[in-house]
Amino acid sequence: MTNVPSLGLVIKKSPEQFYEACRRKGLLMLFQKTSTRTSLSFQSGINQMGGYSVVMDWDSSNFSLSPIRYEARYASRNCDVIMARLKKHADLLELARYSTVPVINGCCDKYHPCQALADLMTIYEVSGTFSGLCLAYVGVHNNVANSLVAGCMTLGIKLLLVTPILNSPSWDEELMQTAYRSGYVEKVDQLSPIHPGFEIEEELIESERSIIYQQAENRMHVQKALLLHLLR
Repeated sequence: MTNVPSLGLVIKKSPEQFYEACRRKGLLMLFQKTSTRTSLSFQSGINQMGGYSVVMDWDSSNFSLSPIRYEARYASRNCDVIMARLKKHADLLELARYSTVPVINGCCDKYHPCQALADLMTIYEVSGTFSGLCLAYVGVHNNVANSLVAGCMTLGIKLLLVTPILNSPSWDEELMQTAYRSGYVEKVDQLSPIHPGFEIEEELIESERSIIYQQAENRMHVQKALLLHLLR
């Protein structure tokens, strides 16, 4: 999986080389939670590579009525890969256990790996390397924080967590203990020389140096790379 961000950059620079890379491959997109970026980026990504997507709403399907293990066995016989955006990580694990095709976590209460992949791709795109980097994550300790922790450990990136507030359902004790032992992840109380109590201003979001929309666009490119990684 460490090659996914770099492959995403290749796809972004030369998308025409991948127009037939997923020809006639089917992506089932299962949504228990609402979405804009995940839905649009996955649908656009698979379609641009010659595949197709089928969008299924959890509450409008038998997933809301029948045990996941039964629905997963049937659903996975009708597609080549599943992207599931579910509320509970335990449900996602059960879906993956009984599916006969790869299952992508499109977001759950514990992890948001697609977001982290786009973050890491953007960091590589801007800096040109993962070596010697130090990333600061400021905000609530949530599913995105967990995914960045896992990604930074894998890639050898130093990560500073400034997370005074914990989203309890997201906490992964085993992950965090492993992270702290790795030496790549450190918990700090506050940023320095930023003054306590101040966060990002709207003018910074709109600044010409801002890369938030670049990062948002990269969701599609890195998810193309992820799909290729799983379907090859």
